[in-house]
Amino acid sequence: MNKFLAILLATILALTIAGCGGGKGSTGSLSSDYYGLETGFELITTAEEKDSIAVTTISGTITTLVTGETASGSGIYKVARGIDSTSETIKLGTEGDYIQKSGTDYNNYGYWEEGEDTKVNSGLILKNPVTSTSTSEYWEMNVTGQETVTVPAGTFTAWVFESSEDHTDYEDKGYGPGTDVEKKWFVAQLGVVKESGTYTRTGDSKTVTFLSQLTSYKKGVTLNANSLTSAQTATEAGTDSKILRRFRH
Repeated sequence: MNKFLAILLATILALTIAGCGGGKGSTGSLSSDYYGLETGFELITTAEEKDSIAVTTISGTITTLVTGETASGSGIYKVARGIDSTSETIKLGTEGDYIQKSGTDYNNYGYWEEGEDTKVNSGLILKNPVTSTSTSEYWEMNVTGQETVTVPAGTFTAWVFESSEDHTDYEDKGYGPGTDVEKKWFVAQLGVVKESGTYTRTGDSKTVTFLSQLTSYKKGVTLNANSLTSAQTATEAGTDSKILRRFRH
């Protein structure tokens, strides 16, 4: 997938993120915002990547938490991310995304981590409301319809975004030419509840498959004091991280 991370592509399945959140929050409550861009809104997702080329399987859990606007009335929100996986652990609050809400538009506005400070509008994620003709500039996907989807967090009516792309090379892994097919299931007032992808290498048809699913969501969550540092700032959108780029909002 064009947003897979070259090294891991693994962040999520069956591990708990104990101690990453602060306030208990209200479990199972939808966000008041169409895209889930509400201060204190938390999503916990499990994911797994199976690579038949390198013969590896990586799994783990990822938590995303909207920590608030960068400045009152700016419309730019900081979304923190934490990962506990079989290949890497990243403390919640040390990196994440900036998301801008501008009228009916939701834009990715940069990727932040400690020690960097640049905000860049890197494209429209989606417009409110999503329709049968919607496209996502940032995801590089188009809506193909609506369907009922069941994930550990529940059963929802979702808009399905899809893409299919031929690649001359799979990121930096040197896997050679292949085809990348990717899908996202978006639910209003939640966000992406499921994501799948398959990279099929030309020639031997070996694959890299990926699946992530929402396991829980809460409102009113706060970070513990030791989860967030004063050095948190932004990096340019598109800057590579050691964690999955596909999990960026």
